[in-house]
Amino acid sequence: MSTAANLKNRVVLELSDSRILALEEAQRKLDLSTRKELFNYAVGLLEWAIKQRELGRVIMVGEHDSKTYIEMSMPALDRIIPVSKNPPDSAA
Repeated sequence: MSTAANLKNRVVLELSDSRILALEEAQRKLDLSTRKELFNYAVGLLEWAIKQRELGRVIMVGEHDSKTYIEMSMPALDRIIPVSKNPPDSAA
């Protein structure tokens, strides 16, 4: 018997050859065996980024030995309106 929890959905994307090559390179670098794994990691990272923006945080990258950081900017994330004025200290 099939239940809602057992149902699976198929996603079909039309991507350029260069985008496919970039995805395959990411999959290889991350040592992932399937595109599904790559997609799940990518969605997980995006969900985390959305949560951080909702908490009023910025996402930055820097080197351990440097005090210089670069803020990540992405139009879609820039549209997120924070839902909390006082984010907790931990990186949820």
